[in-house]
Amino acid sequence: GEIVAVEVSANLTDAEVMALLLATTAALEPPSPALVLEAAETVFNAYRAPEFARPEASLELYCRFLGSYPAEALRMLMDVAQPDNILRKAKFLPTIAEIAVWLDPIVADWRGAHDQATRYAAGIETRRRLLA
Repeated sequence: GEIVAVEVSANLTDAEVMALLLATTAALEPPSPALVLEAAETVFNAYRAPEFARPEASLELYCRFLGSYPAEALRMLMDVAQPDNILRKAKFLPTIAEIAVWLDPIVADWRGAHDQATRYAAGIETRRRLLA
């Protein structure tokens, strides 16, 4: 599912904080090797065959790079139906650096929301224990 960056605040209910925590935890799950390969192949297949001296080595390099991102980020990368998708915007095969510039802020927002939700969830649990 799509994750929307949400500022965790005191205005959220306990249920909303817990839902955000679950959503961001799911969004930050590591990808399977099959998903990493599928994402790398999607990137390569979106463009005319680039002329690499060693295409297998280039695909392996993209796989190692993409494997450092959460599974949800790779799903976003492959979702070319989204108007802001880098594969729709780039005229040529995006470099690793260009993909990182697109994905890093998105994942940073998820991590920030997750960290905030984790802190609030800990506070909710502490409050429950004290009131019990």
